[in-house]
Amino acid sequence: MTRSLATVIVAGAAACLGSCGGRPEPTPPPIAAEPAGDVVRELVALDEEWSKVYSKSDPGNEAILERILADEYMYVEHDGRITNKAQDIAFLKTLGPATESDAANTNYRVHVYGDTAVLTHHSVDTRKAGGQDHRTHTLALHVFVKRDRRWQLVAAQRTLIPPA
Repeated sequence: MTRSLATVIVAGAAACLGSCGGRPEPTPPPIAAEPAGDVVRELVALDEEWSKVYSKSDPGNEAILERILADEYMYVEHDGRITNKAQDIAFLKTLGPATESDAANTNYRVHVYGDTAVLTHHSVDTRKAGGQDHRTHTLALHVFVKRDRRWQLVAAQRTLIPPA
């Protein structure tokens, strides 16, 4: 009986040393949790609201960008241009009438990593120039961070899909 008790004590001590002391086990990388439907709806609605400010000239658009874009926001356009929050707000002042452009976003995918979310979608931008519609197909990648109980866009990038 003493031998069994000694074996249990030694085995227990070894297990405790393995898990309580010595070298800690590495923490696995975060796995994208399947976000709750309300988080997905909130992020998609925010993304749609952001897309719509570029389709028409409206004095309220600047306030929308101030709210949605983080101060450190960076955008990489499909042609390689990089803009920031101040440049995007200044661009709003150059927009023409509401019929100038329209974006249709589809195939949204959202992955949430704590207070960070990565959103992707397919976008078809239609712009009128010279009396004709010009369509641009892109894949978009947007990174949102939750601060003070609200999501803000910190980075965005678009990749051009060449015509078939």
